[in-house]
Amino acid sequence: MLFCLKPRSTLVRDFIYLGRIKNVASVLKDSMIQSRQMGKRENKVLNIEGRVQFDLLQILLRDYKLRSYTLNSVSFHFLQEQKEDVQHSIITDLQNGNEQTRRRLAVYCLKDAILPLRLLEKLMCFINYMEMARVTGVPLSFLLSRGQQIKVVSQLLRKAKEQDLLLPAQKIETGDEYEGATVIEPNKGYYDIPIATLDFASLYPSIMMAHNLCYTSLLNTSIIKKEEFEICWDAAELLTTAFHSSLSSAFRKVSQLKSCPFFDVVIPAFLPPPSPSASIYGTLHDGLGKAR
Repeated sequence: MLFCLKPRSTLVRDFIYLGRIKNVASVLKDSMIQSRQMGKRENKVLNIEGRVQFDLLQILLRDYKLRSYTLNSVSFHFLQEQKEDVQHSIITDLQNGNEQTRRRLAVYCLKDAILPLRLLEKLMCFINYMEMARVTGVPLSFLLSRGQQIKVVSQLLRKAKEQDLLLPAQKIETGDEYEGATVIEPNKGYYDIPIATLDFASLYPSIMMAHNLCYTSLLNTSIIKKEEFEICWDAAELLTTAFHSSLSSAFRKVSQLKSCPFFDVVIPAFLPPPSPSASIYGTLHDGLGKAR
């Protein structure tokens, strides 16, 4: 990001207009990213209107649990390749040397530029994120800068539009803590036989579909009059319909595409997004007004 500061000192004024909107300058700002998965990290943010900044480091921090996130370590883990062995302290000497030393420096810079591109291709990051943006209905930049809740809200808005419904925008303030699923403490020790474990598939969506839980079916008992209600046993609510259609179509497409040679590429377009299955409990607790 320091390259944006250099042109200002050399009076290259047009350089700061990197976006596609005329007369909107790109300004470098400090940003703080904090989440349970990535922890607390300082970051630099540069606005470039009309262009998507695809930061490979943020993707690796968000999607992969590695021992180290340096380019050298990540490249060796996924590509079995490493950077050129050039210490930062000798870069100036290599530049001021002869043709051979400058060639070594050029190879070092070229390798630093090629390795991220190979990682993007190997991990299929761009394709997978594009498909995820299409499935969830959010911009690509939201997947890189926003949390899980915005994906859930986006799908609710899409389903509500199909049913001619509107989601109210209301501010919900609550300091109540909520509990996750019960986790049984393991019996620690050394076992010389395989240990079998059981887990639920799509636990929270399954519960919601089984009991037809939704914003539209939740009624406040304080405003219900006993003489003015009617019980409907077979009405599928908004949230239930959204998850049922998403899960059923996803699993049907997965079974059809298992023989596809590009299975790893096309499958994110049909798998249910991780936000409904993993974060739906917290999303419903926070309410629509707190979508991040």
